[in-house]
Amino acid sequence: MKTKIFLSLILLIITIIHVFGQTGPLLAQVSAIPSFQRLPDFNSDVTKSATSTDTLLFDQQGRLRGNLPQKLLFTDMLAFNVSGKNLFSEEQKQLIEHARKALKHIQEVEADSSLMNILNDVYKIKKTDLDNLAAVYKTIADNSQVVSAYIPLIRKDTEYYQVKTFDTKGMNQIEMQANKITPFKNNCTPWFQDQNDLNISLTRVNLFRKVTLDWLNTNAKYFANPITATQLKTLKDLENQIPVISKEVRAFVKTAPSSQSTDLVAIKKFSADAATLKNKVKILATNIQVAVDLSADKDWLLNWFWYQNNSMPSLNPFPFVQNKDITADSSHLAALRVKISYYQSLIKTAGTTPSITVNSVNGYVAKIDSCNNALQNQMKEFQDAQLAQTQNQKLIDSFATTGSVLNKVILSVSTGSEKFPIFWMRHHNAANQGEEMTYKPQREYSQEDRIVILTHNLQHNQQASIQLTYQAVAVDESELGDILNSSLSALSGVSPLGIGGNNTPAQILLNAQRTTSNANLQKLTDEYKLLMQLDVAVQYVIKQQNPPTFITEIIDSTSVYHTQKELTPTVLDSQQASYTVTVNQTTASTSVIAAAANTPAPKSTATPGLTVTTTTSTASTTTQAPSGNPIMSTNSAASSNNTFHYRVNKLYRIYPMAGFAFTLNNFVSVNPNTTGTGPGLPESAPQTHYIGGLKIFFKKTDIRNTSFIGDVDEHGDPLFWTRVHFDLAVDLDAPLNNIYTGFGLDPVPGAAFNFGVVWNRYTYYEYSGGQQTINKPLYRPGIYIGLTTDAAVVAQIIKLFK
Repeated sequence: MKTKIFLSLILLIITIIHVFGQTGPLLAQVSAIPSFQRLPDFNSDVTKSATSTDTLLFDQQGRLRGNLPQKLLFTDMLAFNVSGKNLFSEEQKQLIEHARKALKHIQEVEADSSLMNILNDVYKIKKTDLDNLAAVYKTIADNSQVVSAYIPLIRKDTEYYQVKTFDTKGMNQIEMQANKITPFKNNCTPWFQDQNDLNISLTRVNLFRKVTLDWLNTNAKYFANPITATQLKTLKDLENQIPVISKEVRAFVKTAPSSQSTDLVAIKKFSADAATLKNKVKILATNIQVAVDLSADKDWLLNWFWYQNNSMPSLNPFPFVQNKDITADSSHLAALRVKISYYQSLIKTAGTTPSITVNSVNGYVAKIDSCNNALQNQMKEFQDAQLAQTQNQKLIDSFATTGSVLNKVILSVSTGSEKFPIFWMRHHNAANQGEEMTYKPQREYSQEDRIVILTHNLQHNQQASIQLTYQAVAVDESELGDILNSSLSALSGVSPLGIGGNNTPAQILLNAQRTTSNANLQKLTDEYKLLMQLDVAVQYVIKQQNPPTFITEIIDSTSVYHTQKELTPTVLDSQQASYTVTVNQTTASTSVIAAAANTPAPKSTATPGLTVTTTTSTASTTTQAPSGNPIMSTNSAASSNNTFHYRVNKLYRIYPMAGFAFTLNNFVSVNPNTTGTGPGLPESAPQTHYIGGLKIFFKKTDIRNTSFIGDVDEHGDPLFWTRVHFDLAVDLDAPLNNIYTGFGLDPVPGAAFNFGVVWNRYTYYEYSGGQQTINKPLYRPGIYIGLTTDAAVVAQIIKLFK
């Protein structure tokens, strides 16, 4: 017997030493790490400190990568990073291309006097203004940065990714940049047990579009003189006068006296008429100069010269206008329909109304046809205007869309409070065959906690299908018991006119008059040339459109990738779980992306995309999530050939134990002598016994938690009170001979030190006159110490030595 006890003790001690030599969970399996930058292992210790920092790493396409946290407390810190090259060169390249084109356009404009005339007449822009622009554009074209009022700046230290976090109610929203690891406290406190999502959206900013949009909104103050309908009408009226006066000037020039003419009266009259006509042309030119004057918008045009793709810049540099400038008027349609209905009613009464003759009916029919034609034309105009508004709005939206959401990620947040469960996350990568995204995934969980299966990097038209099977654990024992049992089982234009003359007195007077006449004609010619120049400016201004002066920034919220969350059901007993992750293509027009919702979904007993099968020794049941998802197409492909496993552990208040106990007292019994007439020789009872019984824990315990008694659990609470228990046991050889009551302490589950009071049964005898008069069993207390483990382990030891 002593040999058996000694061997059992040695085997148990070896096993305990083996347990403390492990790092992390005993049965944890290390998953393969993909070939990307490994972040610090925040999950090497599942009982993290009160506050820790986890980093979410994305690639430039927005796919989530790296080692993801298995547990996230609302007091934890999160950081974000996007791997890959700096995008500054890609964004700067667009600005450089615009600067180079604008530099070429300036050279073309300065070489064309007619274009320079338009810029001067309309905007009062001089060559020096364009030279200043050219100097700035050349600096940009040489790939250098410059701060200027003429072109926006893309800074090298600008962030190209933004992170926005919010809880399921859309509260606690935080925006931050993602190129630098900048931790923040997520402060997402769950408000009820099954709704604790932290939604994270990663947005890629198109910086060229953003700086262009910001350039528009900040430079709107320079657009000070919008073109009005009244101004356009005035310009068109003036434009209509130009051909008339131009014809008059050309006809008048043809009446100029010959250079050889000596008719002083005729020359004098021509000179006076030329002066009069010159003044007429000048008045028209002056009116036009006032009408085409957009010099208040000079700075606006100079600030947008870089953005234009044509040599002659426009007041509106965009391919769109404000939608309010596109009139879609349908007010006349109703009036035309009323007229048609009225004439039709008159025709219907032709037979009963004598005043309505055949000619009247024919007239009504003609009017109906005329109204119908007008109705069709106006309807087409209205529809064309509506289409133009729609197309214009699309162009505005495209310009205003400065970023797009690349990924919408869901993480589950736990309070860390003992009153609420821990939401353990199991991460899978849909972009990498459903592989796990945690370096050392947790393999066992408490039944009071919840397991969340998160499938990340699903494309917008994909949905994950989780097939989860629960298998009841046949023999539920501590991890130490597993190892010990395994060991035991192993053991088992116009030109001016030239006029000549001579020096005679009469000729001198004639020459003087000719000189005056020529001067007036020259002035007329100059004014005429100015008028023709302004004619081009009028045509330019009439074609101009007012640009939008403010556009609201748009972020395309249709994410490229998203996360699907599946909350597994609670179980009552210890269960071994296995599941597969399958990614399906969906044909639905709308996506069931949990991360896309800013409001909490209603609670449901079943989770979309999750099929649960529970297997027992006698039957199996399957629970299918309700059909609220998009119908899956026949195109579905399993993301992984792997089956993933974890275990859910029941928490025990009472658990069976077995081992041996050593009584510190020397219990002596005096039985009757051989004749029964008196007491015999005293005998000492054995001090060592195999015992079996129950451990009643002060606080429910996870018998699979291999952490030492001095550690804390996942909630941060000490493990001590889950390892202390009240013991009630009996002697396995003779259950009523020794009853053990006391306390035990489990340094690790499956290995307990016991001590307390043993109640030893003995028989009390009294004798009188050589006869036995009293014979009754009694119990006497003693002190014991013991070493116990799982009952199944002792049963295996006993089996081994039989």
